[in-house]
Amino acid sequence: MRAIALKELQDKLERSLIALAVSMGARSVPGWSAAEERLAHCLPKVGPVDVERARFEIRQGLDPLGDRFTALRSAVERRPMGATYTPLGIVDYMVAWAQENGGPREVSLRQYRRCRGPAWGNLAWRAGSLTLIRRGSTSSPADF
Repeated sequence: MRAIALKELQDKLERSLIALAVSMGARSVPGWSAAEERLAHCLPKVGPVDVERARFEIRQGLDPLGDRFTALRSAVERRPMGATYTPLGIVDYMVAWAQENGGPREVSLRQYRRCRGPAWGNLAWRAGSLTLIRRGSTSSPADF
């Protein structure tokens, strides 16, 4: 009985996460699949305050969707699916190292925008690396 209740709670939390991602525009990402559309069917409503809060966190360099996903699935569960995440502390260290040792200044914004696949990692890594690519820009990770 307890296992069923836990599974129902996890399903509810996953559907809430999917609903937030869809509310933030996930359907407009190139490559949206039929399987993703099936997952996005009959989702709970997400209020505009929740969407704006998540967007605000992203603009601050946080990863609210990734954080929620990693809270739902352990690293052991995520790894076989290719869903690995670099902790923010490690991202900060890598960015600092790149700054000290000559970061990827030759990467154009166009090349950066193309780096959206699983190999590129989570938003924390993208936001951290963006500081090296667009030094002095007013753009934020939410623009990408």
